[in-house]
Amino acid sequence: MNLSGIVAAEVGTTSAISRRCSKLSASPLISRREGPMARSIGAAVIVSACLLSCSYGTHVSKVQRNVPSRTLDTTFAHFEVAAKTDVARKFPKQIAKTCDRGLIAYFEIRDISRIAPQKLIPLRYVHSLQYDLNTFTQVIQLASLSPAQEEVLNYAVLNLELKATQAQKNPSRWAALIDTTVETVRNSKPVPNLQVWYCPRGWANVIPRWQRFADLSTPTTERLAPGMYMVAVTSPNVNSVPMRVGGDGKLTAHFVLEVP
Repeated sequence: MNLSGIVAAEVGTTSAISRRCSKLSASPLISRREGPMARSIGAAVIVSACLLSCSYGTHVSKVQRNVPSRTLDTTFAHFEVAAKTDVARKFPKQIAKTCDRGLIAYFEIRDISRIAPQKLIPLRYVHSLQYDLNTFTQVIQLASLSPAQEEVLNYAVLNLELKATQAQKNPSRWAALIDTTVETVRNSKPVPNLQVWYCPRGWANVIPRWQRFADLSTPTTERLAPGMYMVAVTSPNVNSVPMRVGGDGKLTAHFVLEVP
């Protein structure tokens, strides 16, 4: 049976998800200590971005570290505690549906990670998933959402859905990074020796979230976790355009970036 169908059947409503989170929080695998939750999306999320600067920011490195897959156990446990908010009562219907989509995608990722365990997974994938989940939980703790905060939530959910779809289509490599190649062109002709920058979509205005590809173009390749990104040349967030990575099960992606 398709994993998506199993998860959708189990957690088709927010209340069902809440009950499942409550049940899971009693599991020996899950810590019962609930840390302090962020009360606002602004400074708290930007600080989170800086704390994850080992994988984001202006640092460039070709070294790709791997960590034990059990590293995610704590991440999963904390998320399941934090995600108990009854969004159906708290938010308008459309936002509640977005939250449901994010929770379903999360359970798909978590279940596949247990069905097809891997000894080691890329640290960059771990950081990307942690950031998506942290953003999601921080947003849903708010009393209400501004349009900008709702946009951030939407992109966090899209990132989770891309990771879930990628894992479904390639379960034996569910946490693999994707070799993402960017070609810089002008009028269909290659433009070499340019720095290529990227950051998760929704965070283009937060400069610490931008990171450079290790090599100059063209082409240039970076190993990225599945997700929605913004990409630019020369400087962060200057004439940036969206770039989708993953979701098709493939371990390569190709993007042509038209430069001014």
